[in-house]
Amino acid sequence: MNFEKYNNFQLLDKASQGILDRTLEENFERKTSVVIFRHGHRTPFKYRKNSADNTLNVVLEKEFFDKLEPKVWFDGKQELFYEKQKYFSHLTKEPTEIGPFETTEGKLTNLGAEQLKCLGERLRQRYKPEISQICSQVEKDADGISQIVGITTRTERTIESLSSLLSGIFEPDHLSQLPYVKTFVFSESETNWMLVPFKDHTDLREGISIAQSYQFICENVPGYQKWAEDFAGRFGVDPDSLNIQIARDYITSFMSFGIKSDTLPAFTEKDFKFTNATQNYIVSAERLVVERGVEKASSRLFENILEFLTNRDNLLVLLSGHDSTINSIHLALRAQDYSWPDFASNVSFEVYEHLESKEAKVLISFDMVPIIAKSISGCCLITWTEFVNYIQNQVLL
Repeated sequence: MNFEKYNNFQLLDKASQGILDRTLEENFERKTSVVIFRHGHRTPFKYRKNSADNTLNVVLEKEFFDKLEPKVWFDGKQELFYEKQKYFSHLTKEPTEIGPFETTEGKLTNLGAEQLKCLGERLRQRYKPEISQICSQVEKDADGISQIVGITTRTERTIESLSSLLSGIFEPDHLSQLPYVKTFVFSESETNWMLVPFKDHTDLREGISIAQSYQFICENVPGYQKWAEDFAGRFGVDPDSLNIQIARDYITSFMSFGIKSDTLPAFTEKDFKFTNATQNYIVSAERLVVERGVEKASSRLFENILEFLTNRDNLLVLLSGHDSTINSIHLALRAQDYSWPDFASNVSFEVYEHLESKEAKVLISFDMVPIIAKSISGCCLITWTEFVNYIQNQVLL
């Protein structure tokens, strides 16, 4: 499988970033920005219901949640949430209630809230002119409407991550007037375009079965068979019974929470790195083995991103999603480096207008570092025509 075809981009180095910043400051005005980010650090999921016969999975789940200390990991994060949000249904646009969320799986931690607040502080520095303009209009916007909007999937971790991000953007210690932020939450009855649309494209689920098979992974991921045999031997299971998604989730969680198992061998740094990389290859393969799988996975997401960038109704659009959201963007842009998107990973699309010619340009950044998306253009500043043509011809169905 030709994975390298989808790894066709370049991050700008520091010197090039400096030149770009001066060019933008002297010759362009930023018109709108869309920032898509993954939620912060969370607890793992309880996968037992999906694979009750997986002995290793059952043991991992029990060991982890028996040792989890809720007071240590969850108390205090509420202090990092932004208070001036108004929640609306994404489907009906009517006010909606959020929570309560009472599960301990997939739950945002104190660390996760801090990660998003830190990202918000970085965004505040980058979008300082926009933040100042938004805050200056607070008194005019008595109904709570401002030029910033948030959209989130309906999970505790994404809703709270957006709130934590906003607390970093609108730090009370730095601003005298804080705006209400309209936040739209997907309802359970609508298609969530920030997630992979498995219901609309059932062949994407068939791609999962192919890409997650032991034989396929051994054939397409260098070094996997050797690692899987070693890992399975340490934990007393068959290599072909390993579920990389589950293994990655629990390895990440055991290591990041500092939890030691009483009955299992310790996970290694190699386990952590290998499962992260392998999972990214698998997720990419799930799309690539299906006809037009990349487009099927990302078309609706990019329809909405393109709409935001075209209309330019808001100075700042914030989309709180998942690792799958970031992966779909990377693949669609042919900018997949096969490293798993970390907590708080983000992608931004910024539209600039030239001060004299009024020509529009698009800048794409990964984790706030500008990229050259070579499948679209040889320059980091992509002409609006190049960008739209690529999305319409290569991404949308």
